[in-house]
Order: sequence, then C-alpha cells, then structure tokens
Amino acid sequence: MSAEKSRLSAFLEEYGILLLVTLAFGVILFFPTLSGSRSFAWFNDQQYENNIFYIEYYEIVRDCLKSRSLSLYSWNTFLGSDFFVSHLMYTSGDFLLPLVVVIYHFTKNIDLAMAVETILCLMISAAAMNLYLRKIRIKDRTLRHSISLIYAFSGAAAIFSGSYMFHRFYALLPLLFVAIENWYRERKLAMIPVVTALLFLQCFELLFSLSFFLLLYVWVTSRVHREKSSAADIVKSALPPAAAYIAGMFLAGIALIPLILFLHSNPRIGEMGAGGLLWDLRSTAGLFYSLLAAPLNFRSDTPHFLFYGDHHFGSEFSIYASCLPLLALLQGDTDRKNMRVWLAGEVIIFLCLLVRPLNSVIHAFSEPTFRWSYFLVFYNLWMCAEVFADGNTKPAGRKLFLLFGAYALLFAGFCAVYAIPGKDAVWTWLLLGLHLAVTLAADFCLKDKRKAYGWILAAVFTMITYGITIFVPYHSYPDEKKPMNREYINYFRENDTDLMYRMHIPSADVYPFSPLNKNLSQQFNYMSTEAYFSTFDNNIAPFLVENGYVSNIIFDINRPDHMRMLGVKYIGALEESELPPELSFTYAYSLDDLKVYQIDNYLHIGHTYSRFVSELGDVSDYCEELYVPAEAQAELRGITAHEKNQLTVTAFSHRGLTGTITVPQKCVLFMGFPNSSGWQVYGRDGVQLETFDVQGGFLGLVLEPGEHVLTFTFTPPGIRAGALLSGIVLAAVLYGLYRETRRR
Repeated sequence: MSAEKSRLSAFLEEYGILLLVTLAFGVILFFPTLSGSRSFAWFNDQQYENNIFYIEYYEIVRDCLKSRSLSLYSWNTFLGSDFFVSHLMYTSGDFLLPLVVVIYHFTKNIDLAMAVETILCLMISAAAMNLYLRKIRIKDRTLRHSISLIYAFSGAAAIFSGSYMFHRFYALLPLLFVAIENWYRERKLAMIPVVTALLFLQCFELLFSLSFFLLLYVWVTSRVHREKSSAADIVKSALPPAAAYIAGMFLAGIALIPLILFLHSNPRIGEMGAGGLLWDLRSTAGLFYSLLAAPLNFRSDTPHFLFYGDHHFGSEFSIYASCLPLLALLQGDTDRKNMRVWLAGEVIIFLCLLVRPLNSVIHAFSEPTFRWSYFLVFYNLWMCAEVFADGNTKPAGRKLFLLFGAYALLFAGFCAVYAIPGKDAVWTWLLLGLHLAVTLAADFCLKDKRKAYGWILAAVFTMITYGITIFVPYHSYPDEKKPMNREYINYFRENDTDLMYRMHIPSADVYPFSPLNKNLSQQFNYMSTEAYFSTFDNNIAPFLVENGYVSNIIFDINRPDHMRMLGVKYIGALEESELPPELSFTYAYSLDDLKVYQIDNYLHIGHTYSRFVSELGDVSDYCEELYVPAEAQAELRGITAHEKNQLTVTAFSHRGLTGTITVPQKCVLFMGFPNSSGWQVYGRDGVQLETFDVQGGFLGLVLEPGEHVLTFTFTPPGIRAGALLSGIVLAAVLYGLYRETRRR
C-alpha cells in the first residue's frame, strides 16, 4: 500500500501542477463554450466539418448498438459515403470519440464536446512532452514543465484548435519518441507499434512525413548522445524500431486495408507539383516570421495571432514555440559539434518545408501544405531541452539585436512591396517589438541562477499568445445564424410522402460556407447537395470527369437532368429567377429567406431505364439514357422500351436501405449512389443480386418482371481483412510485451 502511495505521490509531484495549469487555462479560454453562451469558434475547414461529422458519428454509433450490426454508411453526404473510411482522420480514428459520443448523448451540445476534447488534447500534449523529457533525462523540473507548456500552447497547437485530426496527432506525438527512447535506453520495443497505430488512426497523412522525421531523429540523437557510432551502427540499431514502426501500421490494419482500397484511385492524389517548386514570397516570409514571433495574418486585415483565416493551404502553419528555440540556436558555450548537428537538422526540416512537392506528400500526395511545421515545433523544443540542460548556456546578447534588426529591415521591405494594410502593419510592428522585449528578457535570465525565470517567462508568454489566438476568433466569430435547422425539415418531412429525397440549393449567397448555417448538410441531413465530402467516392470518378465536376468534395449540380437522375426533389433559392429554366416547379414552403420549390417531374433515388448507350460521352439525357460499360452489355439482352418505374424507399439506416418496386418487364434499375464493392443487394427471397457500374460509376442491377422487395446493405470494403490483420499483429505485440515484462 505504501508503495502505491509513493508512486501516486511521485506522479502528482511531477504531473499535478502541469496538468492543473493546463486544465485551468483551457477552462478559462473555452469558458464561453463550456458555459453554453457561445458556439465553439471553429478554425479553418473545421468550421463546417466537425459539427456534422461528430453528430453523424453519434447517430452511427447509436444505430450500431440498436441493430447490433456494422452500420457505417452515411447518407449525410449527397450521394452517400463510406463514413468509416472517408472520415477516418476526422472521427473514425479519434481516440476520444467515446467521450465525445457520451457528452453529446447527455447534453446534445456538440460544441461543448469539442471544447472538452480540445482541453484534453492540451493536457495530453503537456503530459506527453513532459514524459518524453524525463525519458531523455532532462533533470531540471522547471525546464521540463516550461517546455511541456510551450509544446501544449505553441503556435502549431493554436492552428490545431478545432482541427482535431491534427491536434490529436500532435498531442500523442511525443509518446512515439518515448517509445523510441525505450528501445535505445532499455531495449524495449512493444510501445512503438501501439503508439504508431494510434498516430496512424488520428491522421494517416502525417505518417508519410513522420517516417522521414524519424530517420532524422535517429541520426541526430545518435550523433548527440552516441559520439562513436558509425553509420553502419546507426542503421543496425535502427532496424528493430523500424520493424516495430511498420508493425504499428499493420496493427492499424482495420483502417489501413479499407483506406488503401478507398484511396488507390482518388482523383486528388497526384498533384504533388501543384503551384511550382517553392512557396510564394508571402508564405515563405510568414514561415520565417513565425520562428521569430507569433505571426499575423498577411492575407487578411484581421490581426490574428498565430492564425491564418482564409483556407489557403500555404498559410496553415506556425512554428512559433516561444523565444527558446531562437536562443538555443544562438548559444556559444555549448558543445560546438552538437550545435552543428542541431543546426543541420533545423536546416533539413526547413528545406522540406520550403519545397512544395515534398509538402504534398504530407497531404496524401495532394495539394502541398505547411504541415512539416508540426515536426519542427517538436524538434525545436527537443533541441531547447538538450541545449539548456547542459548548464553551459549564456545570453546571446548582440546577436539578438542583429537578428531582429535584419528581420525588421526585411519585413519593412515586405510591407512596402505588398502594401500591407495599415492596421496589419502597425499590429505586426507592435508584436515584433513585444517579442523582442520578451526574448531579451528571457535571454538576460539565462545567466547563472536566473535560468528558471527565463524558461517560465517563455512559457507564460506562449500561453498568452495562444489565449489571444483563441480570443480573436471568439470575439469576431458570427454566432448569430438564421434559424434554418432540422426542426423545419422534420416538420416538412411529416407531410412528405417520400421517405428519402434530395434537396439542392444553387444560390451563391447560401452555398456553401455562408453564415446561414455551419454546414447545410447538418441542417438538411441526407437531403442536401452541399454536404462536405458529397461525392467522395472514387468509383464515380468517370462521371465526375466526363461532366466537368472537378471537385469530389462539394457537388454543385449544374445540369437539370443530373438533378432529376440523382433524386433531387426540392430546390431552394432566394429568388425564383435562380431556378433552372429547363424545369417546371411548384412552390412548396419557405425557410426564412430561402424559398423551397418542388420539381414537378422529379425522380426517386432509384428508377429504371430501357435505353442504353455504350460510351459515357454519348449520353444526351441522363434521365432517359443509361451508359452501361462493355463488360456488362450482356446483361441487357431481352430489355425493350418501357415507361420509367421508380423505387419506393420503405426504410433506410446507416447500414443501407430497403425499397419496393414493380416492373412489367425486364429492365435495369439505377440507384443514385456510387457502386462501391461494399454494397450487397438481396431480393425478396434473400438471394444476392449482381450489381454493375452504370452512368460512370453508379450502382445498377437487372430486374426481372414482377414485384420486388430489395434490400441494400453496406460493409466497408476490406474491413474484415483489416480487422484480422490488426488481431494478428495485436497478438504479436501482446506477446512481445509479455516477454519484455518477464525479462524485467
């Protein structure tokens, strides 16, 4: 009992104050949301993603528990989607998802759940970084706590706030290096695959860059701590953790295999060189500025600290981690060889940041982003801990004035060339001066017996800048939204004869990111065409390419025959003149300023065809002609012209749908959702029916004459094989853990 008390006392002594400070500061920052007086101030695209994704997952979890089946398909996007895979980074991999579901279940307040998750991520970030610093034997507790708080409230963390896929990854990242150090110091491997699997599930995209960063980490730590290691020795010692790292990816096989099947033909992949080799001057200047001080928004007249608010990939970064990294790089009394190693690592990461194609690797081989900055923040704080822990540091003094002076001249030229608005320029100069003052004060404290004050000052100032980052969006975030919500839709649904139908809103004043709603798909559920990830299915790429739909994220229908083919029943518009003139409409109802009209000759989500073409480009009317590829042409024998018949949906869920249809003769049934291999279709007698691609990737099947009751069920492709792989690797990891425990 006394041993347990001593362990608890040691834990509280080490982590108690750290966690308490992080919790208290997080509660203060997010109190408007915790108290229910304000919505969570979403950043970047999370502004319209997280609300819909997490609420939808709550519905999916509830359906799974009720049906005791794998219910993972979502009608919340216009054409439907494999929710488990397409939302893997956002929600499926969230290790805090059970907590979010529980909070929402009891409060029906997703903003509250997201604020709680953010605070927990801040606490985990601090605790994980502190554990890592202890593992590398940083003895000074004040230094450990200061760097841990800086990590939790760094510029990168500020960008992440509300972007949970990155925040969760960032929070857990130090644990992987704890596991790496377990190998080098204690020859233990079991923790590596476990943490790797967790990181993969949080944000699989960052595993590309993390793999490279691990190579850099092994090289730097080998040079700094194991001076006599040859290149061969470094490689040899790195092979076991590398194998464990790969095993960790396989441990996440339940997501890995479905993900590979889902992404193998994603049309967004392959844009590695988009926009040239290097970033534009604004983005590059902002990157270097954020190493020196908390950056302002160069792309807006709103002075946001550490935050860029315009959805531009080149502005999603901040490597600000207080003044300590800068002071560490300017040290003169530390080991010169080690400082050359640290500086070399810094240069390598910066080069990776500046080359756009390398950054596209981090975004799943798609549009380049500055997400290398996440690893630079960790690297810089790791460097700070090692440099300041050796006790030989001294103030940088004149070097700081020269550096700030040189940058001030460069920034003055930058402001003149790009005509930075007056308010932005004034704020930037004020911030640059403030950061110079804080840096000089911290540098002065690096003298003997004052180091702790410098570290604490750096931590407190980082927390203050993070707090302002949160305050600015909260202060300016438009919390007033027009009351176009589910209640309107539910009221209208009670008077509608169709169980499943779709709605389109072409108005540029509403679509897709206006303050009218956080996300239209949230309000309209499966009926909205403006849902995020509305066509995120690789199977319909031929249809999208043929018809000029360049985005597979938002599906802005621009042809009347496409609307009718895909089951659009209602169109919402601010003015009647916005309605397509090729169709006839009947006024249905209004949602405040939005008027809703019913298409007079709308089609259901499933309907039949009897006219066919052999080339997708030959389709002139998508409601009357069906493209069937050559390999399925044999299925069309015996089909003659007939009137169109329509499927009546009698039930639908996150597992699939059930519908009835009567056809007088043989025909092809078209369903308005992608023909993923995860779909199985069963007839009245339980016999599985064969499906094939039609219209460039949608689901089609042949119906014989008569009355049909059709059941469509969906299982994410590869999830069973992935679960088996995860189970096998998990057994191996548990066995390895058992062996390590026995050896200890």
